[in-house]
This record gives sequence, structure tokens and C-alpha cells, in this order.
Amino acid sequence: MSATYGGRNNAKRNQHENRGVRRRKAFPHGGQLRHVQKRQMHDEEIREHLRLVGGKQKVKVSLIDFDNTGFPNLALMKISANEKQCGNEVKFYEPLFDKPDLVYMSKVFKFNKFSIPNVPGVQIYAGGTGFDWGQLQDEMNSDHSPDRISIGTRNKLTDEQEHICPDYSLYGINYSIGFITRGCIRKCEFCIVPSKEGAIRFNAPIEEFQRHKKVVLLDNNILACEEGIDELYKISKTDTKIDVNQGLDFRLVDDSIAELLAKLKWIRYVRASCDSDAVFERVKKSVEALKSKGIKPYRIFCYTLVKGENDVQRILELDKLGIQVFAMGYMNFKTGKKSQIIKDICRWCNRKEIFKSEKNFTKYRGRK
Repeated sequence: MSATYGGRNNAKRNQHENRGVRRRKAFPHGGQLRHVQKRQMHDEEIREHLRLVGGKQKVKVSLIDFDNTGFPNLALMKISANEKQCGNEVKFYEPLFDKPDLVYMSKVFKFNKFSIPNVPGVQIYAGGTGFDWGQLQDEMNSDHSPDRISIGTRNKLTDEQEHICPDYSLYGINYSIGFITRGCIRKCEFCIVPSKEGAIRFNAPIEEFQRHKKVVLLDNNILACEEGIDELYKISKTDTKIDVNQGLDFRLVDDSIAELLAKLKWIRYVRASCDSDAVFERVKKSVEALKSKGIKPYRIFCYTLVKGENDVQRILELDKLGIQVFAMGYMNFKTGKKSQIIKDICRWCNRKEIFKSEKNFTKYRGRK
């Protein structure tokens, strides 16, 4: 979708809404048919599982979430759902008590530590953007059993796992999580999305993963995909509350998109990002457009990238708009570390009791 989408007239917008109706007719079961019917694994996968666990019909599967951020790991929830469909037992790994037949371990963020579980003879599947595959290879070699860890064939979900409804009971959450779209039209040098997910594309209708009134969307740029906007129009006509927690691309917000966003029910904030001075004026116009449609600035939460002291002024300018500003410190992905100045800026901005009492960063740092 081009950035001029919002300039279409009402007739075009109605046509756009009708397209969503046609898509729903194409998926009369709301996209749920793929996972409502209990499907067996392909014969080849079944043989592989039985080979790994010595012919057992019921497999004990252990999961490891190395991030432990408090936010659920979507990949592990999908793996759990898929394994349970096959009749297997699934739970988080407890080193002192569990003797699993299979282990899946996932790591999203590079700065989090990991260690290979001591489960001799058990096949381990590792996946996630957080793994340093070279370091993992070293761990495998030191473990003297490199053949039991797969880092090439299972580091991505299968299509069946990708499009299964997540097992929300795994983390005991009361909201749904998923991707309506994947990828992004931008190629920001600090972002892993272009290399991980590629170009923007439609992934799944919300019915595929929605099981609660509240839904957290993990889309990286949903406004850049026409089918994604179709889904937002559809959602706006329901009681569903959403949170696009990766932030919206405010460069794509104009009058008609602002009107759409105002119709949606938000869990808390309308999230956005402003990662450089070059996009500030466009973000400012979008904040004004949303305000004209009834979304007050204090309901907008804006991530802003911080790479050094030059970004302090952008934080102050965003704050003047009346929106909630959150500094995201740039991390060196090779070292997994942030510079001290970046840490100081983030603390000053994100600790609101500090920020509200002292808007001058130089003074704050001088007395810190």
C-alpha cells in the first residue's frame, strides 16, 4: 500500500470495506477451519518423532523460554498447541524433575543468556532470532553430542505450526496474540524485521488466533498492507479491543486512516514510533489528525530510538505534543550492550517521576 492510500474518497473507502466482505465470504468460517479440525502430523513427521523417542506413541515435550520477559513467547505457544493436537504432553522444562523425550528452546533477544539443558540422548530444537548460532555451535561441541541439537531444520515454525491457534493456557493469559501481517516496507538499519520477515504481506485473519475480547497484534507495519487495513475495518465493527504493540507507522496516517483508528477500541494506547528527526514533522501531523478525530494526545504512546545525546531534543519535542514518550536505547547487537549515555537518557525519559521534575537532561545527568 502506498502512503497515498488515505487520500481516497469515501466511495473508494466503501469499496475497500466491501473487499473485506468479499474476503470473509472466501473464508466463510472466519479462517478457523484450518485449526478447528484436529489434524494429524504428516507421516514423515510422525516417523521422525517416533524415531527420536524410541517408538513411544505419547511424547513428553519440554519447552524453554530463555527470554523470561513477562511477555508470552508466541512460537512456543504455537508449538505447544501443535504437539497437544498430536496427543503429546507439553510443559515448561523443570531441570530437577523432568525427563523429556523432546525439547524446544526459544530465544528472541540476543542479550539474554542461555544454556543447553542436560538431557542426554534427547533431541533439542533451537529457534529464535536471539540465538548466536556460532555460540550455540560451540556449546554443542563442548557438550560432546552435537547430533542431538537441530539448528537448521527446525529453527522456523512449519506452516502447520504458524497457522495454528496458540495454546494460551501455556502462559495462562487472558488475551490473544498474533500477526495479521508479516514484514515491513521500511528498511531501517537498526531493525531485524526486513531480514527476518521480508516484504510486507498478509499472514492471517484475526479469527485464526483470536480467543479473547482483547487482542495484542504483533504486526510490524499493518498500515502498509491493504489486507491488514481490511482486517482493521472488520475489527472496528466488533467489541474487540486491540493493542498494536510494535507501533503504527504514523507516516501512513492521514485523514481516512485517522478516522479508522478512531473507530477502533484500544486496550490502552495507540502506539507509534518516531525513530529519527526526519520523521518528526510527519508524526506531528498524524497526532493532529488523530486529535481531530477524537483521539487525544495523551492516549498516544510513542517509541523513539535513542543512539546518543543528539536524540534528547526529539524526546522534548515529542513531549510537547502531549503524547507519552518512551525511549528505546540502541543496542550493539554484537556486544549486547548499551553505552552509558544511552542508558542515562532512557532512564531520564522513561522514569516519569524524573522526567516530569527535570526536563533538562544535562542538569539531570550532572546531579545523578
